[in-house]
Parts: sequence; structure tokens; C-alpha cells
Amino acid sequence: MAPALQSSKPNLVSSLKEGSAAAGHRRSRLQRLLVTAQVALSLVLLIGAGLMLRTMQKILSADPGFDTSNALLASIDLSLQGYSESQGRTFYRQLLERIEAMPGVNAASLAGSLPPQDWDGSSRMSIFYPGQEPLEELRHGREFELGLRVGVNVVAPGYFRTLGIPLVAGRDFTLRDDERAPAAVIINQKLAQRLWPGQNPIGKLIACPQWPYQEPRPYYQVIGVTRNAKLSLAAETPPLLYFSVLHDDNRRATLIVRSAGDPNSLLAAVRNQVAALDKNLPLYAVETMQEHVAGSLWRERMAAELISIFGVLALVLAAVGLYGVVAHSVAQRTREIGVRMALGDHARDILRLVVGEGMMLALEGVGVGLVAALACTRLMSSLLYVVSPTDPLALAAASLLLAGVTLAASYIPARQAATVDPIVALRYE
Repeated sequence: MAPALQSSKPNLVSSLKEGSAAAGHRRSRLQRLLVTAQVALSLVLLIGAGLMLRTMQKILSADPGFDTSNALLASIDLSLQGYSESQGRTFYRQLLERIEAMPGVNAASLAGSLPPQDWDGSSRMSIFYPGQEPLEELRHGREFELGLRVGVNVVAPGYFRTLGIPLVAGRDFTLRDDERAPAAVIINQKLAQRLWPGQNPIGKLIACPQWPYQEPRPYYQVIGVTRNAKLSLAAETPPLLYFSVLHDDNRRATLIVRSAGDPNSLLAAVRNQVAALDKNLPLYAVETMQEHVAGSLWRERMAAELISIFGVLALVLAAVGLYGVVAHSVAQRTREIGVRMALGDHARDILRLVVGEGMMLALEGVGVGLVAALACTRLMSSLLYVVSPTDPLALAAASLLLAGVTLAASYIPARQAATVDPIVALRYE
């Protein structure tokens, strides 16, 4: 429609002065504007794709704080079969004894949740220094505002060894840390530094009240400190608190089996051991640790793939648009090109002339695109990890890619113009 509207209102005086459509060099401002906008949009999307790819690179190359290799995961829910707390603890003990005795198993444990995962409200709780818990009447409706909010997990003995998370102080849970033993917890380095900076946390007490309106808990004693392990690969490590599954009730858990080889080869044997204890208890969410880690990055992968697809499509459209404008310009200037060549211009001069026009259009689009990208990429900050919205590598890579594509789009019609026979060009109408 735009060319039709433009042609419906010709400037008769200038058209008669030019003599013919090919006699002069007429540039369409609308064409230039559209191509500049295409190039700018392409650059914005390419920079967005570059930032997401850089984020994925940073996430995958970062140390998660735990071993992701040769581990099989399988979830169980004892509440489906009506297990009581004491029955659940007995089942867990027997299952771990059976699994650890299997050939090819290096270690085994249980956990209420496994990293990486989203750190949502269901896996957090408020803790206090002993004696600083708020009164019951002050707690109602403010449970998420009071105290220090920390990530919580309920694990079995051997959890840290199975996941390859080293203890930096104290000891791990044992089978003796059950409901008859004093309440004990293990914390990560970040929580230890937050609660007792510069002090030895072993033996310190933590108040972990159960809200709302449950029986008061005894103070928990810190028996160990672990190295920081990421709860989410795309976020900083939060303060973490670990309870013993043999002391605190948790009838939904994930079995972790560390194997010497392919973890999938143990699946049938693990199913048999669970069935030997309870043939009606199903295993679900069976996967390897590597599959679990890959699945946790679905949001980042989807964002990177979608932005990359749109970026490539926009790049193709920009290249086609630029090629069309330059080719149209060459067709209009055929007679001018013939005159230049007749007066002594070489093919390289014509190439420089035509490519220069295309690159000027591209540079205009890159300039506009960089300004737009600096504004737009700040909106995707929540999707980025250890990557700045103005990451110089992403900006430079996207700009160079776009420059290379636009150069190729300009070179094709420029090459055609450089091979025009001057005599044919001079006779061109």
C-alpha cells in the first residue's frame, strides 16, 4: 500500500525534469525508514538472544556446589499408603540399608527436595535466635515477615556424601539422630555467616517455631556446616537449614542413588527393593540428576530459543529488505553507473559506491538498535544470571553478525552493478 500511495501523488515538475525513472537517483525515505527499522529490530532481538545464550553459558559453567553425575532419582510418597511417622522412619531405614547393599551403588540417601529447584515459600521458614521468638498473638498473619527466612530441606544420613557436598565443620546426620535424640540441624556456610559471623557455629542453638498454632519445638542445635550448594542454578545461594528425616516427619521424599556407572542400570533393582518392602508403593518422577538439572533450566532454555528464533527471522527480513532497497537503487542508477564506468571508474569503485550506500543504511539501523537495546534489555534482567543487560560481548557479537549479513546483502547487487556493460547501461531507459 505504501508504494501505491506514494505513486498516486507524483511530483510532476521533478519527474519531467528528470526525464525518466532511470535518469536520476531518487531515494525513497520510506524505504530507508523501513530498512533502518528492520535492522534496528534485528539488532535488539539478536542482542537479547546473545544475552540469554551468555546466561546459559554462565549457568552451565558455574559450580553448583554438588555432583550432578551418575545419580538416579526416584520419588516416593508414604502418605499414599497411610504410613504413620514411626512407620515412615522404619521404612526409610530399611530402604537405605537395602539400596546401599546393592552391587554398583556407591552411596544412597533421601531428601524432601533436591537442588536445583525454585526457592518458593513452601520450602522456607522463619528462624530466630533463642528467646527472640515473637509472642503467639503477634505471629498471626505475619509469619512471612518475622525472623530470618531460610531455605529448608529434610534429609537422611549420607545426603551430603551422596550429592558430593562437603562438610566444612561438624558432622553429618546418623541413624541415631531420630525422634529420641536431641533436635539437631545442619546449616550451610551462608547461614552460618549470617547468624554468627566470625564465630564457630557448632553447638549454637536455633529457634525453629512451627506456625501456625502448633506445639512449640525445642531449640535445634547446630551439629554441622556444609559448603554452599545452589538451590537454583540461576540464582545466588540462599541461607539453608537441613533437618534429619529420622527426627522430623516427612513422608514424601526423593531417593538418591549414586552409582559407579550408568545410573539407569540400577532402576530395575531399585524398584525391586522398594517392592520388597511395600509392593503397593509406586516410584514416580524417576530421572537422572543430569536430567533433573536440565529440566530446572526450562525457563531459561525456552527464553533463549524463542528470542533466538525471532532474532534470526528478523535478521533474514532485514537482509532481504536491505537487498531490495540496494537492488532498486542500482536499477535506478544504471545509466549513472554506465557514465561513471565510461569515464574511467573501475569495478571496485562501483562496488565501493553501492556497498557504501547499503552499509550507511545498516549503520543507521545499528545506531538506532543499540539505543533501543540498551532500553529494552533492562526489562529482561530477571532472566539473566551473572550477565549485565549491557554485556559488551553480546552487544559486539550481535552488531558484528548484523554488519556481516548486511554487507553480504549489499554486495550481491553491488557485484551485479560492477559487471554492467557501459554501452548497455548508457542505452538503458
